[in-house]
Amino acid sequence: MHRILLVEDEEAVARALERWLKRRSVEVRVLLDPHQLRAVLTEFKPTVVISDLHMPARSGLEVAGLISPAELAALQRSCREQVYVDPAIVQYVVRLVAATREPQRVGLAELAPLITWGASPRGTLHLVEAARALALLRRRSYVLPGDVQDLAADVLRHRLVLSYEAMAAGWTPDAYLARLQAAVAAPQVPLQSVAAAPTPSPGP
Repeated sequence: MHRILLVEDEEAVARALERWLKRRSVEVRVLLDPHQLRAVLTEFKPTVVISDLHMPARSGLEVAGLISPAELAALQRSCREQVYVDPAIVQYVVRLVAATREPQRVGLAELAPLITWGASPRGTLHLVEAARALALLRRRSYVLPGDVQDLAADVLRHRLVLSYEAMAAGWTPDAYLARLQAAVAAPQVPLQSVAAAPTPSPGP
């Protein structure tokens, strides 16, 4: 089981996130005082640390600085080496990202006037890597289309430049992406072989 350390100075927010994560069979420790981080890291040995960015006692950037580059590199290596991405998933991401530039590719020519700049191919790489990380957090050694779908807006929204026409009509990047995701068919990926594989450990 993965161990997540949640660093959050607002207890109500921390407990809500804790409940959400525990429903997904994840072991969670809440830390309300970021000054105790080093001691908790040593004792709890989390595989993932989630931190609030704006805290009066210590910012999330300072918290990140308490995690060694070696520990961060080990987590990144676990994602790349232990989480399988089927070629069909990669092609799904390619189609989705390409559609942000040319929605007519997926039968949504009426959306073309809404976009000035879509996501570049770099967005494809980042979405695949993000999906790997999410699969690892979800205790899987393989990526599913749902991992891509759940992160697409977070990874792509800042890469889009909507047209003035779109903004005048009240469109947002999230609304634009939602239309594209509904139009791009997710692959039916046969993953029985990797599904039976042991759950990867994100530790070094």
